[in-house]
Amino acid sequence: MELLARHIIDRGDPSKTEQGREVLLRFRAKEIDARDAGIDLAILGLPLPDVIRIELQRAKEPDAPFNGTVMSDEELDRITEEAKAKALAWKEEKLPERRANVARLERELTGDSPKLAA
Repeated sequence: MELLARHIIDRGDPSKTEQGREVLLRFRAKEIDARDAGIDLAILGLPLPDVIRIELQRAKEPDAPFNGTVMSDEELDRITEEAKAKALAWKEEKLPERRANVARLERELTGDSPKLAA
């Protein structure tokens, strides 16, 4: 029974098996990355240690490589002006409607609304 219990405990900790220890040592030596270490441990039927789980969570898609182009001042100004115009158009279109809705809600809450008087 003790042997069985030890085997179960050993299978729960990758560092307790020779193969798991080998994977972790290769990971620590940067011979393999967290993804490969995780795959190797999964193949062995061993759980992921927290350090590998954390590294996998930190991993992200690589950023797009810099292609050497820089936005000109004119391009930046154009994009800025477009964004300002879009915001102003939204404000002119939507703001009066929103103000009317707020006024209607205030009237309803204060009892000045025909809906509440009925």
